[in-house]
Amino acid sequence: MNDMRRAGNRNETTAGGGSDAERLFELFKAQAPAEDVAAYDPAVLERAAQLAAAALKRHRRGDSVIAIDNDPKLTLQGRALTAITVINDNMPFLFDSITGEVTETTGEPTLVLHPVISVRHGRGGGAAMAAETARGGVEPGRVSLIHIHLPRLPAH
Repeated sequence: MNDMRRAGNRNETTAGGGSDAERLFELFKAQAPAEDVAAYDPAVLERAAQLAAAALKRHRRGDSVIAIDNDPKLTLQGRALTAITVINDNMPFLFDSITGEVTETTGEPTLVLHPVISVRHGRGGGAAMAAETARGGVEPGRVSLIHIHLPRLPAH
């Protein structure tokens, strides 16, 4: 993948505390290569985490969520970005398939993050990050959250 900035799924979140957006922000900072984090204004990564958390909230077990955001707060060194967030039940080859398609279709990403996170689905189905095993020993589910930044894509 040439010079693509890629942070793998080496960290699964299990720590508690904070909103999903705050926890994703910390996870993004921890997983991204240091030079990538240094290139971003922290407020931009914080906004990216908020957008990813909103997509996560829409996830239903067995379904996929694809969010494409042209948020005006998403910039890198003065250039507008598009964020693509894909959330799916965790499965093999998903990351490579998605990043390959995005790269082939839109060009080289400026940032790619891929945490596999523990979640609980509420009664309405929406997901939230899980901190621990629930009472009764029920294990949380795992989802793959792929978050990609690209130079701004045109609106269709």
